[in-house]
Amino acid sequence: MFIAAGSASSEELTPTIIKEVSLAVQRQYQSTCVILLYSDEQGMRKHVHELNLEKTFAGLLISVTRHSLWTLNGTLVGKHCISPLYIILSCDEHTQQAVEQLSWRTSLTFGRWLMFLDARPMDQFFRDVYIPFDCEFLVAQSDTSSDGLRVLLTEVYHMHPTHQMQMLHAGVWSPRVGLTWTSIPFLLRRGDLHGVTLKGAVVTSGRGESTGKERRASGIAGYTGNIWKVVEEASNFKTEYFYTSDNTVGFIGNNGTATGIFRMVLDNDVEIGLETSTINTDYLPYVNFLFPTWCYRLSMFIKKPSIYNSLWDAVAAPFSRGMWFAVLSAMIMLALVLTGTWYIGRVCGEKGKQRLCLKDTWFYIFGVFCSQGADVTPISLSCRVVYLVSLLTAVILTQSYSAIIISYLSVEQFQLPFTNFQTFVDDNSYEFGVAAYNEVIFKEASDEMLLKMHKKLIRNGKDRIPDTEEEGLRRLCTSDKYAFMTADFFVRIFRHVITCEIVEIPQISVVTYGSIVVNKSIPYIKTFNKKLKDMTAFGIIKRVAEDDAPSMMREMEEMEVTRVSLEIVTPIFMILVAGIAVAVLCLCAERLVHSHHKRVRLRNYVLQI
Repeated sequence: MFIAAGSASSEELTPTIIKEVSLAVQRQYQSTCVILLYSDEQGMRKHVHELNLEKTFAGLLISVTRHSLWTLNGTLVGKHCISPLYIILSCDEHTQQAVEQLSWRTSLTFGRWLMFLDARPMDQFFRDVYIPFDCEFLVAQSDTSSDGLRVLLTEVYHMHPTHQMQMLHAGVWSPRVGLTWTSIPFLLRRGDLHGVTLKGAVVTSGRGESTGKERRASGIAGYTGNIWKVVEEASNFKTEYFYTSDNTVGFIGNNGTATGIFRMVLDNDVEIGLETSTINTDYLPYVNFLFPTWCYRLSMFIKKPSIYNSLWDAVAAPFSRGMWFAVLSAMIMLALVLTGTWYIGRVCGEKGKQRLCLKDTWFYIFGVFCSQGADVTPISLSCRVVYLVSLLTAVILTQSYSAIIISYLSVEQFQLPFTNFQTFVDDNSYEFGVAAYNEVIFKEASDEMLLKMHKKLIRNGKDRIPDTEEEGLRRLCTSDKYAFMTADFFVRIFRHVITCEIVEIPQISVVTYGSIVVNKSIPYIKTFNKKLKDMTAFGIIKRVAEDDAPSMMREMEEMEVTRVSLEIVTPIFMILVAGIAVAVLCLCAERLVHSHHKRVRLRNYVLQI
């Protein structure tokens, strides 16, 4: 906290009371240093001598320094202190002018402030002074009640430079009780923005067209928009929405030049960028990020490679070689057993004209395993038992084969060029891409593999890094050797620009966090962060995500429908065509053999005559 001294002190407060109040406030804020500010050097020496403040604070091992209000700079004074305390002991004309100039020259948020004011109204003294919304500025004034003399401590601040000053009771000090502090935490005391109107930047994707020269938007939708509406209602403020000129989230370059939402925030066109952006520490000198509202996974996508399944693998894959050998052996064994039981039965005297020789039973058993019936039913009980066993075995094997081949044909098998980070880094044929604002994920990574990926990213030059997700997804289809890392929801959002089939490599992925971008000068950052933290703790953000999920899930289901291609089932049709061709050839061969036999019989008959 800072203490400023002038040439005259409050007549109603004795030096002892001022000293005790100063000590009580210092203990409340747990300040490790006190800076005594002055507008008049001679007056400062008088107050320090009368109150003996330096000696009092030094006895408590608290650092004490002096500084002029006219040259005070928050980046230089109290830089190495924890919660520095500034106390203003006077309220004369010189002090008023010095505080007024200080409030407009630099932000007062670099410390906590205590000022002792006489009986005049506070709004009169602070008429031309601007105290930011996030500044803790206490004004101490005496008050006489039935209990005796008290010192009232009032917080003063402005919602906006053009708004009227707000006053809020923070505590009271009395000689008998000491300091009684409010039980309401600071961020709750600053929880109401009293209808302030802020400006926010959005992109036009999915929100219709802009209206007017200022590209004003009528509202905001989507996940981030729904979260922001809750923050608006909870903090009692309004937002005016404006579209970006280039319709992108954008990024900030090394020289500080920016595009998209970042440009509007840096140029002070808006205070807030209402699109979730990856938190980038390189941007912190220019903008701030609110508490993370989004945790998402960046996965690698490449153009869909050709299917590596062998044509005949689709038919043979359901069973292993050993299983196929067991099936064939079972068919031969059942045919032999059926023929054997029939032959033994005939030897033992069973009567009947039915013939079940091996050449017939083989086709019967083969038909059973192909789920086909037979025109002959065994008569003897022993043959029927063998036939029944064949039917049961065939049913189990056929159903198993059908289930496996359906699942096999439904899942496309690819020959992926790489399957993990190491194989991707070792592969030199693919170019790596990621949206410009996500480069920091790899640039500042602690993992060695991600750092290697960053080297691969910039190998082809910074100008090859796509500015947006849309640009990167377009490039996937124009280049056969391009790998792009993005979140799956961006694939759904920009699916209209993807003109080819792409495939995800989930083993190559990283988790990152996104947040809302705000101007560094906005004084409501702590309040917004508090609201977002509470929304996360109470499950509100999770509920917003769940409410937003059904439409996204429907889109995902539409995209993930798997269709069996003609290429995979070609072997089945080849078997059909081959079977028909063999049948035709056999028919022709049979006709030729039959014609030959007929001519031979006719010749023999003529010779006999």
